[in-house]
Amino acid sequence: MNLTIWKRIMHTQHGVALALNILLQGCLMATLAPLIPLLIAEKIGLDKTAVMLFFLINTLVGIAVTLGTGWLSDGTIARYKLVLVCGIIAAVGFVGLSQATTTSQAWLAGIAIAAIGVGFPQLFAVAKSGVVADWEQEAQVMGITALRTMFSLGFVFG
Repeated sequence: MNLTIWKRIMHTQHGVALALNILLQGCLMATLAPLIPLLIAEKIGLDKTAVMLFFLINTLVGIAVTLGTGWLSDGTIARYKLVLVCGIIAAVGFVGLSQATTTSQAWLAGIAIAAIGVGFPQLFAVAKSGVVADWEQEAQVMGITALRTMFSLGFVFG
C-alpha cells in the first residue's frame, strides 16, 4: 500500500473520521463475534439448535436490512441518516441482548442487532462518493483498499 494514498485519505474532508470509524467497526466486530454465542448460550441458556436459529434469523434479517437500506440510500434517504438510525437500533439490540433472560428476548434483540450490518456498506458508499470520488480510477481503488485495510486492522486489534 502506497503511503501517499494514506496521506491523501487523511487530508480529505472527513477522511480521518471515516478511517477511524471503519477501524472501530472492525474492533467491534472482532470483539462481538466470539462473545455473542457465549452470552446467549451461557446467560440465556440456549442450546446449539437455538444458537443456530439465532444466527440464522440474524443473517436473514441482516440480508433484508442491507438490501432495503441499500435501495433507500440510492437517493431516497441520506446515507448518514440510515447509518445513524440503524446504529441506534443496533445499540438498543445490544442492550436488549445483554439484559435478555428468555429465548424470545434474545431473538428480538438479535433482529435489532442485524441493523449493525448497514454501517459497513454505507461507510464505503460514502467513502466512494465523498472521499475518493474526484480521484483518478487507480487511486480510487487504492483508497478504498486502504479503508478496507483499516477494517482488517481493527479486526486484528479487536
